[in-house]
Amino acid sequence: MLSGVTISQGGVLPAIHAQLLPKKTVKNTQPSQSQSSQSQ
Repeated sequence: MLSGVTISQGGVLPAIHAQLLPKKTVKNTQPSQSQSSQSQ
């Protein structure tokens, strides 16, 4: 129904994954990498 509708100033912010956010991912990826290396 809204396939042809363009929302002005809508942007794509709701579509950004948490993994792509700069501050949170830096803190979250380091522990996850250390955990995965320990499990291997």
